[in-house]
Amino acid sequence: MPNGQRVAAPPTAGTPRAAALSWVVVTSTREPLMLVAGVDSSTQSTKVLLCQADDGAIVGQATAPHPDGTECDPELWWQALAKAGDGLLGRADAIGVAAH
Repeated sequence: MPNGQRVAAPPTAGTPRAAALSWVVVTSTREPLMLVAGVDSSTQSTKVLLCQADDGAIVGQATAPHPDGTECDPELWWQALAKAGDGLLGRADAIGVAAH
């Protein structure tokens, strides 16, 4: 059935047909895709990969660098995550995080 087509709902048992008639708008004939995000926060950068859960197809990806050096303020890790995850993490149904 085409997207947006109106179809009549069937009457419930014991209810006159005229009283049970209602309309349902079908907006999609397909199940929504589940998206999963993987986050890797390593020594050099934070990377975010957004994939379809059913087949692993990549939907989007981004990276944000960390500052040079062996030590840095953890706030900078949050800033890198916010930058790399912008537009991706909000679309994810599930998120996995790895760090080292």
